[in-house]
Amino acid sequence: MNDLTGLGKVAESVDSVTKELRQLIYEFLSPGTKGAGEYIADKVRYLDL
Repeated sequence: MNDLTGLGKVAESVDSVTKELRQLIYEFLSPGTKGAGEYIADKVRYLDL
C-alpha cells in the first residue's frame, strides 16, 4: 500500500528525534543522578539501625 499522506516518513522522523533527545537528556542528567544515588547510598549505609 502506498503512503499517500507521508505519515510513514513523519513517524520515522519523530522516532529518530525522540531517540536523539532521550540520549541527550540521559547524557546531561546521568552524572548528577549517579552522584545523588551514591550520596544517598552512603547515608543509608552508615545509618545506625
